[in-house]
Amino acid sequence: MEIARYHKEWIVLASKLGGGMWAEDLVQDAYIKILDYEKPTKALMFYTLRSVVLNNNRTKKARIRQTK
Repeated sequence: MEIARYHKEWIVLASKLGGGMWAEDLVQDAYIKILDYEKPTKALMFYTLRSVVLNNNRTKKARIRQTK
């Protein structure tokens, strides 16, 4: 997958978007989501990664609220 050339950049981006120490895992999740596309673009990866990170943050917040 040609998009994987930017792997380190994706990790930095995921971390800056709020992925923290889970950035690498979130990037891997985004790769899995775009596997079905014949020729994924950087824009597709960006939006997919952003969605994965934001969804992860939402579920973390929901879990924290449930434990209180």
